[in-house]
Formats: sequence, structure tokens, C-alpha cells
Amino acid sequence: MLSVALGVMFCLLNLQGIVKDPMSPINVPFLSKWARPGALLDPDGNQLLALVPVVVYVVIVMLLNTVYRSVAEWLTCLENHRTEGEHEQALVLKRAMFEMFDCYS
Repeated sequence: MLSVALGVMFCLLNLQGIVKDPMSPINVPFLSKWARPGALLDPDGNQLLALVPVVVYVVIVMLLNTVYRSVAEWLTCLENHRTEGEHEQALVLKRAMFEMFDCYS
């Protein structure tokens, strides 16, 4: 799941024009061409269109968090904790780690 979020983030960084070096390991030429000067998502051009990648990333993060809540609950149930407290502690740890890396990276 984190790899999906990371891949989406790399793609959207290209669409925002943040990745400019063609030799960068995260450069996606097909996407970065949309953020070049004069292109559709040029950050110095139309300010409204330049926000499209940011909004897309927010929506994807929200969807991934929703999916991961279900996955984390299922995985925690499979662990078969003795008490409800242990179950909750394991669930909070899983969700906190995922959301910390997903939302704040």
C-alpha cells in the first residue's frame, strides 16, 4: 500500500513541475512534460490548473486511508490478541504508521 502512495506521489511531483532533472530516478518524462513552461499544468501559468495534481493526491490519500483501515482491522483480527486492549494497541500502531508515512510524506 505504501508503495502505491509513493508511486502516486512521484507521478504527481512530476505533474507539479517539482522534478526538473531528467536524470532523476523519479523523473517520468511523459508526466513532467505537462508542467513545462507554457504547458497545461505550468505552475507559473494558470494557478487553478496547477492545483490539479495536489487535489488528485489528496483524494488518492483519502481513498488509500479508507482501504487501509479495513486491511489493518482484518490483519489485526488475524493476530488473535488475548485482550481487547492488545487488539486496539496493535490496530492503532498499524494505522498510525501507515497514515504517518502516507499523509506526511
